[in-house]
Amino acid sequence: MSEKTFRSCVAAACFSFLAAVPSAAAYEPVVVAQGYPADQCMARREAKATVLSGQAVRLRAVRSVAEAAAKGEMINAELCWRGGEIIYVITVLSGSGKVVYVTLNAANGQLIGMR
Repeated sequence: MSEKTFRSCVAAACFSFLAAVPSAAAYEPVVVAQGYPADQCMARREAKATVLSGQAVRLRAVRSVAEAAAKGEMINAELCWRGGEIIYVITVLSGSGKVVYVTLNAANGQLIGMR
């Protein structure tokens, strides 16, 4: 196979793959797995708009609260709905190696609970 033919095949495969991938606008908020302390989490665009509108405090304002409560380091954060309220669900890897889900009120940053 010549180099030109190989490049054409690679380009065709890439374009086929990209055509099959749905656009970002097609993604909906994900229903959270069983046992997770929220009903439904927001897509990133929705979460950003929620923070910019003032309905939720910025993540950097609540990160230290979550890390101190779980005695560890934040590895993920989601802005979610639970019972009609907006909450942060922050995943923290504790010093003992356990994964802890810290739930915070997104409007004021107060600790709600941990799992």
